[in-house]
Amino acid sequence: MDAISAVKSMSETSGVGPSEISRRLGRSRAFVSVALSRDVDLHTSTLVHIARVCGYRVQLVGHGETLDITDLSEDDRDISADG
Repeated sequence: MDAISAVKSMSETSGVGPSEISRRLGRSRAFVSVALSRDVDLHTSTLVHIARVCGYRVQLVGHGETLDITDLSEDDRDISADG
């Protein structure tokens, strides 16, 4: 599953719509909708923040371990899909 499909699935499953996700991210109301409609490559930090808003977490799994991506500073919020 690609990142855009994951965001769509998280939004639908959690019941948190794109406008509400954008609001909780502190972005313009259309931010997530624009990213989804333009099939934008999301930064990892953006995906992690969207996952949190929808009640998910991002993990890396391999080599017998699971790593949670959770420690993102405010500086890591470089979100280039703002519409």
